[in-house]
Amino acid sequence: MLWRYASRPKSPLAPLFQRGKASCAARWGDVYLEQNGDNKHHATPFEKGGLRGIFLLILLILLFSSHYATASPPCQPLPEIQQRLGQFARGWHSKLAMETGYAPPARYTVCQLKSGLPFADHRLKRIYIRGLASEDDEITLAHEYLHLAFSHHPRGHDEVFIEALARRLVGVP
Repeated sequence: MLWRYASRPKSPLAPLFQRGKASCAARWGDVYLEQNGDNKHHATPFEKGGLRGIFLLILLILLFSSHYATASPPCQPLPEIQQRLGQFARGWHSKLAMETGYAPPARYTVCQLKSGLPFADHRLKRIYIRGLASEDDEITLAHEYLHLAFSHHPRGHDEVFIEALARRLVGVP
């Protein structure tokens, strides 16, 4: 398998990072020379195509930091929808009680979502949705409720499982 990578082409961006003796490559080689005593040129991470890896690392850092660091939007409660969800949840309890990992949330708040996709905030026990005007909105409400109900179990992060269960609870195949 290693022979595949022996003749791996350089990144198309590699020429952008090669700027003569004062380049990062020269400094990288000088550091290597000081540490190891030979003067062979050793490729920089950029020359090896490592820019892709650096970009992915930055992307992951941004995703995780934005997910955990951002505060939820302010909550404008939707008491009518929360009451309906309570009625739905009582009806769903017999079906959900048989599911591994189900723990009905003791208390939660349904909040108005002004923009973006509906979501559940596990930390604050909030469900953010736009409204309840159609069957799709009922599926969304059930979906986000299930994220809270399974929040302490790995199934709570399984989008396929949550979506299929939400559709089954609402009665949509």
